[in-house]
Amino acid sequence: MPFITALCRKEGFGLTPLKALASGTAILTSLPGAWKDIIRNGIDGYCVETDNIQATRDALKRLLSSKDSTIEMRKSGRKYVEDHFTVEQEANRVSFFITTVNNT
Repeated sequence: MPFITALCRKEGFGLTPLKALASGTAILTSLPGAWKDIIRNGIDGYCVETDNIQATRDALKRLLSSKDSTIEMRKSGRKYVEDHFTVEQEANRVSFFITTVNNT
């Protein structure tokens, strides 16, 4: 699959984009939630304003029109997840969050 879309109006932290990147799939997301902090625009996908039809259309055209660019996005996204979202790193982040919440 060359890319997926995950366009929503409200989302806390959906795993779909992260799983897509991990499987070597480029992604088109909207801004709500954590996706804007994970998706690197033009590097491993695109993140567009919610309900911005023109921006969504433009990003879809870019994904569909350049096979080579989309392939590079897929490779880049997979490497990014491998480098920054390992099980150990995620466990440390969750542990830090729980410790922080417990100390407030």
